[in-house]
Amino acid sequence: MAKATAPTRSQGQARAPTQAQPSAQPQAAAQAQGSFLDLVAATVPLFAAALEAHRQGQLSRARSAYLELMDQPNVTAVCLHQLGVVAGQQGDHKRAAELFQRAIRIDPGQPMFYQNLSVSLERMGNKPAALDALIDLGCALQKSEMHDQAIPVYRRILEADPCRYAAYVNMGTGLAWLGDTQNAVPALLRGAVLYGEVKPELKLFLARLLPNLIAGGAVPPDIATPPGPPTGRVEMIEHALASVGKALTELGYHEEAVKCYRMAVETEPGLPLAHWNLSLALLSEGDFANGWREYEWRWRWDKFPDPHRRLPVPEWRGEPLAGKTIVVYAEQGYGDTIQFAPLARRLAEQAGEVLLEVTTPQVRLFKEGFAGGNLHVVERTRNADIIATPKPYHYVVPLMSLPARLSLSLGELPLCGPYIAPQVAAHAAWAKRFAAAKGERIGLAWAGRPTHAEDRKRSLRLERLRALFLLEGINWYSLQVGPASAQIAETNLPLVDLAPHFKDFADTAAAISELDLVIAVDTAVAHLGAALGKTVWVLLPAVADWRWLQGRSDSPWYPSMRLFRQPTIGDWDSVLADVLRALTERVPQRSQKTLPT
Repeated sequence: MAKATAPTRSQGQARAPTQAQPSAQPQAAAQAQGSFLDLVAATVPLFAAALEAHRQGQLSRARSAYLELMDQPNVTAVCLHQLGVVAGQQGDHKRAAELFQRAIRIDPGQPMFYQNLSVSLERMGNKPAALDALIDLGCALQKSEMHDQAIPVYRRILEADPCRYAAYVNMGTGLAWLGDTQNAVPALLRGAVLYGEVKPELKLFLARLLPNLIAGGAVPPDIATPPGPPTGRVEMIEHALASVGKALTELGYHEEAVKCYRMAVETEPGLPLAHWNLSLALLSEGDFANGWREYEWRWRWDKFPDPHRRLPVPEWRGEPLAGKTIVVYAEQGYGDTIQFAPLARRLAEQAGEVLLEVTTPQVRLFKEGFAGGNLHVVERTRNADIIATPKPYHYVVPLMSLPARLSLSLGELPLCGPYIAPQVAAHAAWAKRFAAAKGERIGLAWAGRPTHAEDRKRSLRLERLRALFLLEGINWYSLQVGPASAQIAETNLPLVDLAPHFKDFADTAAAISELDLVIAVDTAVAHLGAALGKTVWVLLPAVADWRWLQGRSDSPWYPSMRLFRQPTIGDWDSVLADVLRALTERVPQRSQKTLPT
């Protein structure tokens, strides 16, 4: 799911981080400035000599040296900056500000340029412009994903000017990126309240939105009262509303989040992030008709993780496919591919041939356990502009665009019964490996990919599951791959690690086929187990991914799946207590084990 949107700027172009002149900068900023200058000095000896003279207080000598280096493109910007520092030290703050601005135009990516510009403007008595420069500093830090460094900048701005709209919005955006949703919402909404002073329809919208948020404690009671008219550049409220919506979703205010997305889209109909987040909210409600339509906006969002591929044939949008070959290419995560693969089969009922393109770890799984008839599997190459097939093809379509193209409704789920099967030989090999196990055989996966945007919410540490291992009559097997599998050795739990036997998803599928139950967090293993027809219990955060809908303990996608949801945000203890009760019912207990610590 998408994160918060981009920060609001004080000027027309995104800015970069800044550092203050020595008399005005905090220690961390001073160290960052020194590190940058020393890095330049290490690669340009003449600059090193100029910098040494400068640090020794030889301002005239340093100024002459910087001027001599100005014609070298790799140091022009930093020399302009250093000339500005010299001018400031000599008391000419107007000239210093001009030099800092010239440095920024050449290299808008250096934090110290903005910070020093702000200092010079403040010393000239131009406080509004100085705060604008700090806004640009914060914006630039956020563009470099240094949100933790940007937040103090915005707090400093708001101490000087409590009505600075952009500082609230950008701070809220940064807090949302850092996962501090609880504090992001008030900051973002304070910015929106300020904007409402110049946009009456937004003020009316907030009058309807805020009471429930105030009653629920999401925002303070005085948030509806602005501290005054907004100051600075007042723009991009649609981005702020999209960010508010995402943050409210994470806090469980689903209805209010949808209202914010809709208001953002109404304000700026072409804002991809608002459409994308609205699609996820609608799909989580089961509103497939509108949700799939909005879902297509993902390709217009510049931070969407998958590239929209430019292949030499048209994208299929519902044209007749009789006698035609169409390429369906996987996108997003492994679980998404497993979940939506049956739609490629449905497409095969219309087409002459369907080529399902998947990434290497899933090629064998789909070739051996899914393809057949006029549906074939091809492996994705490193070149996104090439489909690895000698056959001509007539159309392409992203796999997760098929629900929109095929007008998939909630009532059509499940798409089919168990639809993946491991090879007979692999099945037999795993049956032999498990033959000695007496009692229930349960597979476990407790963590997803660490790079996943929502992984901090969905993953657990293995140690949290210790109570499950106290139950008698269960053989535990780890299906976990990746860095989290190292936790097995750390916990000393009676868990057999199967990962060394897994080369790809086909091996994982063969292993799962011999298990009685799979318990997993929201990751591809859960999808794979359910696609095989196995009983799967999924452990979900309070605000789960859209595909699990809202408030359900079952999944319409997979008849063999049961969902265990957090009752409140972060409450895994309740989830694990429910799982423990369900396991006790499944495997009646005579006694409990004593585990080594």
